[in-house]
Amino acid sequence: MTNALNSTDERDAEIAQLEAKGHVVLDIYNPRNHLCEPLASKVALLKAVFGIDDSGRLTRPPPPKAFGQQVFEYIMGGRIRERRARKPPKPRLRTLIERAEAATGKTVTAITTLPDGTTKLNLSTHQDDQQQGNEVDEWIAKHARAPEGH
Repeated sequence: MTNALNSTDERDAEIAQLEAKGHVVLDIYNPRNHLCEPLASKVALLKAVFGIDDSGRLTRPPPPKAFGQQVFEYIMGGRIRERRARKPPKPRLRTLIERAEAATGKTVTAITTLPDGTTKLNLSTHQDDQQQGNEVDEWIAKHARAPEGH
């Protein structure tokens, strides 16, 4: 009889410690607790799913924590947690360049990242490159021929 009292006292002390930490404890193994009918069937299902015997010991390894929490929430509350939708990954810079060049037929001459995180691609045609090169060459030639008049 003293063994039973000691185990009851130990269990009561453990429950008091958990409650002091802010946990909610349902002492489902205490024969003095009368569970209402809906709760009793849910507790029986939880015991069967998690492999808990009548003394409260696990008869098999516990499931992963996240899965166990979802099963518990489903059985006790009847709700399923919705998965959060993932944002699609940002396309790589190489992919952006390839798409822009394929769509326009122009080459990418400069890449700028704006403060809001978007990427700006400057495009030019082959003719633009030749024209810019000719303008630079003409400017150099003009200033090279000009007398130094300082």
